[in-house]
Amino acid sequence: EIVQTPDVIKLPLWDVAAKGPNAYPDNASYVREQLINLLSTSFPNLTPGQVQACVTGMFDLKDHSMFKDHLRDFLVQTKQFASQDNAELYAEEVAARAAAERQRLDTVVPGIIPPNERPEEMMDA
Repeated sequence: EIVQTPDVIKLPLWDVAAKGPNAYPDNASYVREQLINLLSTSFPNLTPGQVQACVTGMFDLKDHSMFKDHLRDFLVQTKQFASQDNAELYAEEVAARAAAERQRLDTVVPGIIPPNERPEEMMDA
């Protein structure tokens, strides 16, 4: 978001002496190109379309949750995480679902959750 806001970074990020002042229309275009080049060389198993879609999503998605999902999808596409246990990519969502289920159970049947398994905020209620 910082490179897309014109008044935040006023000077060009690229080497003006080597490329000239008009090499890119703005800093966001420069960062996009650099990011595409970096990801293309780092992940040669991905097609240019996949890399382009990833970078476009990184710039276009403003919602933190959607951005995180987009980045997680990219990591799975790279196959870097496909052969490993990627449960930690979903740990936050799993914990939230478990907490919601505990809350639901305690609401439906008070006392169903043993006191030693109850979160501290539920103990005060």
